[in-house]
Amino acid sequence: MITGLYFPHEGSILIDNEKTTMEAHRALFSAIFTDVHLFKRLYGIDRSRHTEVKKYLKMMQIDHVVSYENNRFSTLDLSTGQKKRLAMIVALMEDRPIYVFDEWAAEQSPQFKSYFYNTLLPDLKLQGKTIISVNHDPQFEEAADRIYYLADGNVIRVKE
Repeated sequence: MITGLYFPHEGSILIDNEKTTMEAHRALFSAIFTDVHLFKRLYGIDRSRHTEVKKYLKMMQIDHVVSYENNRFSTLDLSTGQKKRLAMIVALMEDRPIYVFDEWAAEQSPQFKSYFYNTLLPDLKLQGKTIISVNHDPQFEEAADRIYYLADGNVIRVKE
């Protein structure tokens, strides 16, 4: 429900204490879920930003397996970790204020997992982005401003 994929059965969604539409709510989020699904085309992204896409392919270290021409990725035949990196590129191109990453680092190499927590997330934070990262990586807890520990769907502890 947080990303607007499901409608509330009752009540309303408030953003900054103002009621909002589901469409406006959804426009705030870029989400990468555990079971990532990709499209070869970048929808809603201006074609003139192809140089930026290529920069991100290099940054995500997948430019040797995926190219980007004519608003299309050359392949989606990638490992799970590479697919999540490609999904990250799409999310970065959308440039929305809130990112939701569901176990994004789970299939990454130790080096890229470190890059995600120690470089990418701090860079997004510096840009004023809100990041909700669901993970099981206690060694990277210092990357978070606040941690919510959940059990059986309930918050059992909050660490500031």
